[in-house]
Amino acid sequence: MKKYSLFLVSSVLVIYNGCNIENELDINEANSSVTWYQPKIGETWRIQENKYLTDKNSSLFFIDMFKYSLEDIYSLKLRGSKVICSFSAGEFDSKNNFDAHKFPATGVGNFRENEADVRWIDINNATIKTIMLERIDYAKNKNCDGVRLRDVDLYNHDNEVGFKTSMMSQVAFNVDMIKKAHSIGLTIGFNNVNEQIANLKSGSDFLTSEECYLNNNCFKYEDFTKLNKPVFNIEYNSIYSNDAETLEDMCIYSKAFDIQTIVSNLDDLNGSYKFNCNDISVR
Repeated sequence: MKKYSLFLVSSVLVIYNGCNIENELDINEANSSVTWYQPKIGETWRIQENKYLTDKNSSLFFIDMFKYSLEDIYSLKLRGSKVICSFSAGEFDSKNNFDAHKFPATGVGNFRENEADVRWIDINNATIKTIMLERIDYAKNKNCDGVRLRDVDLYNHDNEVGFKTSMMSQVAFNVDMIKKAHSIGLTIGFNNVNEQIANLKSGSDFLTSEECYLNNNCFKYEDFTKLNKPVFNIEYNSIYSNDAETLEDMCIYSKAFDIQTIVSNLDDLNGSYKFNCNDISVR
């Protein structure tokens, strides 16, 4: 007989059975009174993380929160676009002049591989959590319509981080971010959290994924898209530029799970893309 342990974490009831965690509470306070922007399946979107804003139009832009000014955000909104601001909620960047000085030494861990200025953080540190909550406030003050959090699966990097982090503690951290964002009228989503969908699907407004087709895990997002919530996926493999059949196969697979997929360059997320599966007719 399997044994189950019951935990109460940050007011979120979870059941732990090996590596499976089931969220028993609906953390989406929006059931009857959504006051924030909610992205939709089928929405046009672009991701912008280099310095210069593209002149191309889209209904939704994901931008790096610290690389772009308030004026940049207003310029996108004048085009009629919604703007979701992205930041890492799992690392310390010594070059980030906004809040690097706030990070306590006790909450900063090992350097990320091949990153001289970037280190992992301890999400169980109270000061670290406060810093991330303040970043959401900053997004609101910067007129972002929402936030997208990256590096929110630290339990997958235990050998690198320097701190022990469980999926349970990561889920509790992410749920606190959801509650904060919604409390101030912002939409919120997370990047590469296919293992946490059971826990986050009721509260997260959207998700983003990198290479779910290549990694054969697009199917894991089905429970999320069935709630009519969008998943925005980027594929980087250069083969799609040279092999139309492979591109079509990838788009068929993405569309089967209602995933919004574009093909882009990993090193140049400049608001453009090579292909958008929504624009490609498939068999």
